[in-house]
Amino acid sequence: MQLLFSEYELWMKDQVIEMFCAEYGNEKQQFSEYYDRFYSGFQDNKAIRLVILDGKTVAGFVSFSYWPYMINGVLTNSYQCGNVIINKDYRGKGLYNQLLNYLNENADKYKIDFIIGFPIKQILKLYLKSNWKNPFNLNWYVKINNPIGKLFQLNDAVMAKVFNEYKKHIETFVSNKRNILKIDEAFYTWNRNYNNLGKHFYFDFNEGERMVEFSLKINKRKYLNELIIGEVNSNSDDIGFLLKAFNALRKRIRKILGISIVSVCLNDHDIDNPIFCAISKLKFKKIDRDIKFIVKNFRMDESDLVSPNAWQLFRRDIDTW
Repeated sequence: MQLLFSEYELWMKDQVIEMFCAEYGNEKQQFSEYYDRFYSGFQDNKAIRLVILDGKTVAGFVSFSYWPYMINGVLTNSYQCGNVIINKDYRGKGLYNQLLNYLNENADKYKIDFIIGFPIKQILKLYLKSNWKNPFNLNWYVKINNPIGKLFQLNDAVMAKVFNEYKKHIETFVSNKRNILKIDEAFYTWNRNYNNLGKHFYFDFNEGERMVEFSLKINKRKYLNELIIGEVNSNSDDIGFLLKAFNALRKRIRKILGISIVSVCLNDHDIDNPIFCAISKLKFKKIDRDIKFIVKNFRMDESDLVSPNAWQLFRRDIDTW
């Protein structure tokens, strides 16, 4: 078996789509359209897609999406681990590790500063063996809104009566103090166009020149309805102001009886982060649930990437938001 590492080409698409649909049960046409939306627009000519070929057979596929972080106030050429699939006939041969090694060897070609990822627990060790770092994990915090919320109606129409359907403050309010995802008009438009994983809603709060906007999404679970705060985008670190904003948000949430709990997932290792301080004061409770965070450095000062208090991360940072 002579395997060849290569960049993805259009003729490989049908095989890649077939592998994902066979593995996850996606409808082919629907997933194909999603795939096209994801790798167009903002990601066009930026996303890195690699394959392993056995002749004309695609044995493996992995992608890394351009995910622009500001580090110390400077925009970096950073990426996030994306889709990955290994052909069922080629599993158990360490092909994914080989793809990661191939990327390591060719990182200069792509001018990668660093890559982040949010892997499931089962494959975390795979990355650690390839010298990725797991400096900390994101933790979930919850607060009860209505214990019997599942008995009430909750859908996009109900949410739209209470919250905005479009962001008012698209640009990320960048802090030089923390590593933060730089969202601009191009990123926001691309994300909104490709995403079919649930509608986003927004709530903004202003006080003079101080502003904060919350990104929200419904997650309907078996016994409860969860409202996830996916992002807190603020131009102020004033805890008093953020507390007012959170309380205004909570007041608005209480209008929707179908919301059982409110949750937020964030980096709680930065104990001086005013957003974490605000949810602590509001008595959000930490639960036994987390999201693994990994990072692979190529051209940065390692200390800027592995310091737990350097990152401002939310559920919104993951490409499945």
